[in-house]
Amino acid sequence: MSDTDMQNKKIHQGRNIKRFREMMGIKQEAMAFELGEEWN
Repeated sequence: MSDTDMQNKKIHQGRNIKRFREMMGIKQEAMAFELGEEWN
């Protein structure tokens, strides 16, 4: 991969969070509860 390809590649944060939740076996609602009011 060239340098320009690396610069144009975007990190999809939502997909990464979903992947993390699924690995940990945590549902979205449970994660929101654990993060607290300031993150909702």
